[in-house]
Amino acid sequence: DCIAAHGRLADLIVAARPSAESDVSTNLTLNAAIFETGRPVLVVPPTECPDLGNRVVISWNGSPQSARAVASALSVLKDAESVTCLTVHSGKSAGEHAPELTSYLGWHGIDSKAKSIFGSTSTVGAKIIDELMSENADLLVMGAYTHSRMRQMILGGVTRHILENSQVPVLMSH
Repeated sequence: DCIAAHGRLADLIVAARPSAESDVSTNLTLNAAIFETGRPVLVVPPTECPDLGNRVVISWNGSPQSARAVASALSVLKDAESVTCLTVHSGKSAGEHAPELTSYLGWHGIDSKAKSIFGSTSTVGAKIIDELMSENADLLVMGAYTHSRMRQMILGGVTRHILENSQVPVLMSH
């Protein structure tokens, strides 16, 4: 309740990434930050992150949540050394939107490249993690829970996979 109430007046909420050892309050806090505040959330892994925002990957699926995450990250993206707009071709997203995002970022003075990869719906999260490593990224920007929470709970999903496996901070918005 405290995060939900006070988080609405924060520019950014920083939350620890839940781990297998985390108690239930860690997950409740993260869910409140994502779903109840309307604010961007920076989820940090349990490992040290010496750099942040130099090499950024944006996971782009054209959703309103992705658009909010990108808008929240504009000031970071302007200062980044490299920005990669990543779309995973699956049954749910189309790669042709990544060049539109690079054009949008260009209007803000941000030089970025579009990259599309292929994978099934069930492998999108793993593909994103692979690309983070391949790009030597130190920040991932993405929309959170772009599908219904019920579908995510039953079938899993990209957000859950990223939250469980990313070794870099993740800036997300719902």
